[in-house]
This record gives sequence, structure tokens and C-alpha cells, in this order.
Amino acid sequence: MKKIFATIILLTTVSINSQIQIKFDAKYREAEVTFADKHTEKGFIYGFIEDKFFALKPSYDLGLQTIESRLNFNDNNFSFKNTQDGEKRRLSQNDIIAVNVRIDDESNFQEWRLMDLKTVNVKGEIIDLKKKIWLPLYKSDKINVFATSVYSQPEANGIPFGKPKYGFTMVYLNNSKDNFAINPVDFNRVNIFNMNKIDDKVIFALKEVLKDCPDYVKQLDGDPELVLDRYFSNRDERRKEKEELKNLNKDLKREYRKFFEIERKEKMWINPYLKIIEEYKNTCPN
Repeated sequence: MKKIFATIILLTTVSINSQIQIKFDAKYREAEVTFADKHTEKGFIYGFIEDKFFALKPSYDLGLQTIESRLNFNDNNFSFKNTQDGEKRRLSQNDIIAVNVRIDDESNFQEWRLMDLKTVNVKGEIIDLKKKIWLPLYKSDKINVFATSVYSQPEANGIPFGKPKYGFTMVYLNNSKDNFAINPVDFNRVNIFNMNKIDDKVIFALKEVLKDCPDYVKQLDGDPELVLDRYFSNRDERRKEKEELKNLNKDLKREYRKFFEIERKEKMWINPYLKIIEEYKNTCPN
């Protein structure tokens, strides 16, 4: 598993800049908002995680800004109205806890939930970061999965060139009984000097999220690298995915082939956690 992350660290350190893309635009978009008292309202929202590109320094040189803040996931100022011509209301994180927002012209929606954020330090300690961020929901379950992908953009003399390329996918886990999410591989804290701690930190993060099932947590004991290789190093599965990609209709437009390629890469990050969650649920079904 360390080899995967070593490649990513190399990418972020040799790139002069990286960029993170959110496919949203700055206009009122159809949305359903869940307020702090749990009641919901349908309407239109403006200014919620707008479409922007952010220059991202290498992970070891983010300064005071995190990847999440560059992504605007700490957004705390938006406008909402119940109808297109209705009265505008200013909303913040104090007012709402979830937003299900329309993201394209085909009535597709993306749910975002406001979560407290925790991480793991090099000592294996769970740290409450004392901040709330919006996370895009990938799968709702006993263990909720949030995921967002990061793209890199090369630069020369401060000028971007070429098309953004897929970099990696950040995954966050949340036990539905808790109000916090944790990123097992926190790229804000990963660099070439602590690569050897990644497997340990992932195990500590999993144990924190899955601690309500002690019988499964015991299965995470042992050599962290060997434990995680059960989920992250399925060569047969990767070979099958490559064959499926190769056998795609040759007439498929290049941009669609690229979409499927990115989707496959995203699944390589997400699917191991889905397997872990299934084993957790089978061990503790109630």
C-alpha cells in the first residue's frame, strides 16, 4: 500500500502546482436544504462551493491552508430562496447541516453533509481538528463514505498549460452514530518524511470509525501493511478492470473513455473501504 502513496507524493512534489476542480458554477441552483433542527426546505442556493480552480502546493508545504480549504469545503456563507423570485436569506454553517444540490442539466443531485473533522497524527492519536467542513456523500450506510477527487495541472513560470490530470481521490469515513468524519489518508499530513507511517495511520483511523464492533476491530490487529494488503492489493481485480476498460467500444468518444478511466481509478481508492465496511457489517449486523 505504501507504494501507491509514494507515487502520489512524487506527483505532488514534482508538479509546480496542482489544481482541484469542482464542477459547479456561481448561480442559483436547485437544492434541498436540511436545517439544524432537521426540517427540510426545497428551493435554490447560491454561493455554495462555487466552481473554482485552486493552486495547490505540494502536500508538505500547504502552509496554514488545507486541501479542504482550497476546495472551499469550509464554505460558511451562502444565499437561499424558496422560489426563483422569492426572498433571499443568508445562511451559514450555524443554520444548515446538509445540502442536496443539483449539479447538471440532467436532474442529477449531489448531497453534501456538514461534518466535524478528525485526523490521525504520526503517534497514532486521533486529533479533533476543531473545524467543520462540507463533504460530498458517495454512499450512505452504517459507515457513510464521502469522496472527492483531486486533479493536477502543470505550470511553467506560473502559467498553467495542458489539461488537468487526475491525481488521487480523498476518502472520508463517518460512523452514522457519530458526528465526525475522518480521512484515513490525510494528504495534508503526508510527505516523504512520514511515508512509513501511512499504513499505521490508516489502521488507527479505521479502528476509530469501526470501534462499535470490537470483534471486527480485532481483525485489524497485526502488521498494518499485511492487514491492508488484503483490501488494497487485489491484483486479479485490477487486471479485470483493465481488461474491461480495454474492451470498451472503440467508437466511444475520447472524452467518454477518459471518464471511464478516471472512474476506474477512483474506484481503486474507494472500493477497498467498501469491502472493509461490508466485513464490518457482516461481523456486527446490528
